[in-house]
Amino acid sequence: MCCHKSAVDSFYIDIDNQSILTGKNENMSDITIHTTEEISASLSQLAKVMGQPRDRVIESALKQYISEQAWQIEGIQQAQMSLEKGAGKDLEVVVENLRARIKHKRHSI
Repeated sequence: MCCHKSAVDSFYIDIDNQSILTGKNENMSDITIHTTEEISASLSQLAKVMGQPRDRVIESALKQYISEQAWQIEGIQQAQMSLEKGAGKDLEVVVENLRARIKHKRHSI
């Protein structure tokens, strides 16, 4: 039997390959990050003020970041599909079109 207490005060107990989880959702997966002492201290302070464990504060921040950045993922996927369909443009064509638009803008001012 093994018992491990993590930095986020959750317990994981493995008895003959049968998991008993306390303080951890069974659908969760573990990740490890390396960060500066300053960020770690700020995270601890924020978690304390919020009355939440550090892992919940981190998860909330990651969810927010992923939500805000989702448009990039969608754009990249759309661009990849366009390229696969042969809808890509040569860099020289794109640059020439941009130069023409800039020139047109300058003359219309």
